[in-house]
Amino acid sequence: MVYLLALILNIAYATDCDLKNEPHLNTISNDSTSIMRIVNGQRVAYQDGPNCYNAALFGKGYVSELTFVDNTEFTFYIKKFCSPNSQTEEPGDIITVKYQDGSYEHAALVVQKGLIFEKDSTWGKNPPRSSFQIKSQESPEDKARVIAERADSSLYKIKNINQSSYFGNPKYKDQGAQFQAYKCRETKNINADLVNLSLILGVKEILNINKKIENLVFSEKPEESWQEMLAADLSVAADAATKSPASDDDGLFLFIKIVSLEGQLHHLTGAGIAPDQSSSVKFNEAFRKLKKTREILEEKQRQNKSELAKAVIQAL
Repeated sequence: MVYLLALILNIAYATDCDLKNEPHLNTISNDSTSIMRIVNGQRVAYQDGPNCYNAALFGKGYVSELTFVDNTEFTFYIKKFCSPNSQTEEPGDIITVKYQDGSYEHAALVVQKGLIFEKDSTWGKNPPRSSFQIKSQESPEDKARVIAERADSSLYKIKNINQSSYFGNPKYKDQGAQFQAYKCRETKNINADLVNLSLILGVKEILNINKKIENLVFSEKPEESWQEMLAADLSVAADAATKSPASDDDGLFLFIKIVSLEGQLHHLTGAGIAPDQSSSVKFNEAFRKLKKTREILEEKQRQNKSELAKAVIQAL
């Protein structure tokens, strides 16, 4: 399906680039249908978690939830469904800032020649409970800057690639990074694979939790009892993952989904520290149970000799 310029012009276009001043833009790539409903302030991440990897994979259609995606999960998708594009990046490609050791600093989806869909960082609009980023600043000017940066980082945006603080920043190349584009398989061609992955015992339960977490992340004032509400689900997911017969790539996928979930919970509880003394008892118990399950699965994956598993473990 081809999207006309008129559709794009309906987007509230913030400060990055004004499509009305870009007459050459008359289509948007097939993989970008889902981003139209969240771009440029239509949805605001108030809590920390959703990140650049999530934006790239969501825009591509590989994931359906707007939550934190760990580097290991991003690596899984890149290695399994994508290949390096040695030519200039093209619409539908995932473009990355990649270091020589294979790790990724940033990722975005190319939606048009010269335009990308990205989220700058894990920051949400609201400071975390500890407000450690703001407390570390001494001047009112610095505090105002951090608040402004949070507001900007809370949005999923379409912008000119040269206006990206990553792809438009020469410091990364100075640090030895390269801008690597990946040509990834169309979602419609791997739909059966994606569905099968989502039905793995343990993964199903995690995806259910992710949808609830997405509601928390995009709520300006989430329910104070959210930890109590998630505790039972976390325990169920940990039990399912422990019992899951998933092996090979399926077992690896289950592992990386737990890693991403654990990372999102760290961000939700503030300052990247979870569980903590202010968390509910039930939540702390469930979180520790999930962490123990992740450690067991990690040990199994360290024995996995596949090239995909090696790449994922290296990304930890």
